[in-house]
Amino acid sequence: MITIFGARNASSNGRTFALNNLAGPSSVGLLVFSGLARGIDGGANRGSLAKRTGVMVASDRDVVDPPEH
Repeated sequence: MITIFGARNASSNGRTFALNNLAGPSSVGLLVFSGLARGIDGGANRGSLAKRTGVMVASDRDVVDPPEH
């Protein structure tokens, strides 16, 4: 398991880095786990979505915040 928690107001380079570099670990069976916040967390989830990802939410499970996730 790899846990990723990062800045909500991340730079575009930071978001791209998370998106591009977390697909590899998830493709070899590692679970990429992060918050569902904007920024680094969102990039980590999108990068690992095709294989294995998990999220920690701070709201009810039927309330997705931010809504774009």
